[in-house]
Amino acid sequence: GRPCRILLGHQLTAIDEAAAGVSTTWRATHGGARVRETVDAVVCATGYRHALPELLHGVAERLVLDQGRPVVRPDFSLGWTGPERNRIYAQNAARHEFGVADPNLSLLAWRSAEIANSVLGYERFDTSAVSSALEWDTLSAERKVHITS
Repeated sequence: GRPCRILLGHQLTAIDEAAAGVSTTWRATHGGARVRETVDAVVCATGYRHALPELLHGVAERLVLDQGRPVVRPDFSLGWTGPERNRIYAQNAARHEFGVADPNLSLLAWRSAEIANSVLGYERFDTSAVSSALEWDTLSAERKVHITS
């Protein structure tokens, strides 16, 4: 058998210790039969929703929102009605602004440099586009390659 089973669209309704592991009962979220299974381990991937951190609840009414989410500017500061010199910065909160790459950890250093530059008020860290380290030989349409044997 498979080393694991992924039950999409199911809700864990019961979990009990069993002699051979963990006894589980699942209910399909859109109807259907219950699933009972004894397993070694259970991992519940319950999803993730961005929510305004409790720390910001006191200024929530001053944040600029777009479809209920704070507007994140190019320097990763939040749009708000407070003084421009006072900024609130966010990491991993702008997928709706910048796309699926926003939560990517490989971009964390670049985002941090953007934020640091903004806080400092000058470009201390070069965050401009970097060309690839690889160079591809581009052949023009007129250039032909002849192979002889």
